[in-house]
Amino acid sequence: MRKNIEIQAFEHKVTKANKPYMRFKTNEGWLSCFDMAQCELIKNFVGRTASVEVMTSGEFSNIKQCYGSATDPDSIEVVKIGVPQETKVKNGTSAMFVSYAKDLVVAGRTPDEAIAIVSLFKKAFE
Repeated sequence: MRKNIEIQAFEHKVTKANKPYMRFKTNEGWLSCFDMAQCELIKNFVGRTASVEVMTSGEFSNIKQCYGSATDPDSIEVVKIGVPQETKVKNGTSAMFVSYAKDLVVAGRTPDEAIAIVSLFKKAFE
């Protein structure tokens, strides 16, 4: 079930089979996450609210995926990102840069931050 939860703290743990995982203290109690890539995303939300997918099996609840910053479903704002002239490339790859910027916005960056980050990396590889 997708829900908004407040991430208050986290701790590194290891299963009896020596598999690493993390536990997150939330406003709904402790939730575990076994996908370390997702754990790294969730750690960024300590002190904030994140939108996550929670699966419950018996008495255990695990976070399966982090969608980023929590939003009120009744007040979702759609932001159109314009491509600044300096990010347009002659060989038609501007759509690729717009896609990267969109991914950064979904991850919680502002449109201006996303464009600046993508521009910086684009220039670094020219």
